[in-house]
Parts: sequence; C-alpha cells; structure tokens
Amino acid sequence: MLQRAFAFILMLLCLVSADEALARPTSALMLDLASGDRAQQKQALVELGQSSEDSSLVILQALLDGRLYVSDSMQVLLQLDSGKYQTPDGRDSPKSDNAHHLTLTNILRKTAQTSLASQQLRSPQQHIRLQAAEILKKTPSEDLLPAMRAALAKEQDPIIAKLLSLGLAESDLASNNANKRLSAIAVIRESGDISYLPRLQALTQKSPSGAYLESNTKVRKAAIEAVSALEFRKLISRVARDLLYGLSLGSVLLLAALGLAITFGLMGVINMAHGEMLMLGAYTTYAVQQLFANYLPGAQDFYLIAALPAAFAVCMLAGVAIERTIIRHL
Repeated sequence: MLQRAFAFILMLLCLVSADEALARPTSALMLDLASGDRAQQKQALVELGQSSEDSSLVILQALLDGRLYVSDSMQVLLQLDSGKYQTPDGRDSPKSDNAHHLTLTNILRKTAQTSLASQQLRSPQQHIRLQAAEILKKTPSEDLLPAMRAALAKEQDPIIAKLLSLGLAESDLASNNANKRLSAIAVIRESGDISYLPRLQALTQKSPSGAYLESNTKVRKAAIEAVSALEFRKLISRVARDLLYGLSLGSVLLLAALGLAITFGLMGVINMAHGEMLMLGAYTTYAVQQLFANYLPGAQDFYLIAALPAAFAVCMLAGVAIERTIIRHL
C-alpha cells in the first residue's frame, strides 16, 4: 500500500511538472507574435489568454490598441500612455528607428479579443468581467472553455454567470456527450435568449435521407420543447413591440389632430404646418442630450426630465412667433 501511494504521488508531481514545462514564458510567446507566421501567432495569442503572468493582460491590450511594436532584430516594445516604451518584462527601452506596429489579421484580432476576455475574467472589477463575459458569450473558444468553467464556478454576479453559462452552452451543443447537449439546451431554454433559436431548430431537423440530425431521442425532445418555449417568447415580444409602436405612432397622430382642431377652433385658420414643430421638439431634445453628455456626464440618464419642458418651451416660442408674424395677418 505504501509503495502504491508513493507511486501515485510521484505521478502527480510528474504531471504538475509537465504542465509547468508546457507553459511557455511571455518572452517566448512574444517572439512567436513577432515571427510573422500566422499559425505561430494564433497559438501565442491563445497561450497569452491562458497565461498566469500579469504582463499577458497588458500585452494583449496593447496589441489590440495598436501600441505593440517589433523591430527588425525581433525586439518587442510596448508603448505606454505616457509615450515611453518598455519591454514586456517591464524594463524601459528606447524605440529603434526600424520598429513598426505589430499588425493583426481579422482572424488574429478575433483570437486576441477572446484571449483578452479570458484574462479579464480574473479581474476583481465587475464591469471588466461583464465586458469579458459578453465577448466570450458571442465567440466561445475551445481553448478557453476550461477558463470559462473555472470563472463560472467562482462568479457571484448573476448576470455575468448567465453570460458565461450561455457561452458554454453554445459550445456544448456541438459536444459528442448527450448529457452536455441536454444541459446546454436547458440553460438556453431557461435564459429565454431567442438568438439561439436557429441552433436549437437545427437539432430538430432531418437530413435529406430522412434521418434526424440529432440521433439522441431525449436531446431531440428537449430541443423541440425548448424551440416551442422560445418561439412563444418571441411571439409575446413581437406583440408587445407592435403594441408599443402602435401606441407611439397613434399618440403622434393624435397630437397632430388635436393641434389642428385647437388651432382652427381658436383662430379660424387651418394650420397644416405641424412638421416643423415636431422637428423643433426633436432637435431640442437632441441638443439637451448633447449638453448633458458634454457638461453633466454623471446625470446623462436623466436628460429627458430637462428635455421635455425645453422642447415645449421652444415649440411655444416658435408658435408665438408664427402667430404674430404670419397667422395674425391672414
């Protein structure tokens, strides 16, 4: 028994040592990024997303911001906000004349964004983790699934946890494990996110030969039920949207009709020129919004409280001017 326990501990130590050996330092990853080989660059970006070194987050952010430079001698530099330059390990270094931006293709940029999101999931700041979870929900990567599962296990914020669960469900729908597919369908159904409707509908369809694309009966049944639930939610959403749109349009027409009736009743003149009043009200609201954005950014969510009376006041003054200069003389 003692020999078996010793052998087991030795095996664990070997596995840990192997994992540490496979984790390459940031300096080696930077050389791959500067190599120009697309495959090496993509692998380096993936490893930066998995790296535990603090410099990985800084490097990925600088790369996406266009602040990462590489010289002909393969020296990599990061441009700081102050304008100075540093090596990835934090040493100040002057920029050589032949240093140029490290450019990314669209595919590499997408990989870099996903890797950056993986690093940001570890941030103590809630808004940074939320931003990262939104990116990973849209573009879950196979290489980052372990990091997403680890972050989900520790996440306390329900919104971030929901986004991570949906990102994992997106990947698990293509899993060979039927239980994972069932769990993914349950997560999507519970979330009510109708953007996943096409993915679920694909599980219920048949191939040209007549066989179901989803061979597992339980998974197929769960997908059919989830599709029905999401389609019902989509119907309710569409009805509510149409009702709100109808009320909004109807209120504008009602105001226009009331304005015509009041103008004719008081002045005996039919005034069909309501378009400029609507335009003045809309532009006044926009102007107030811009003033709040420029001078009161902390209270920007409340701009409408000031915009409503301002729009009425501007339209009233314009109406008085029209009455005094035009309508009175008709």
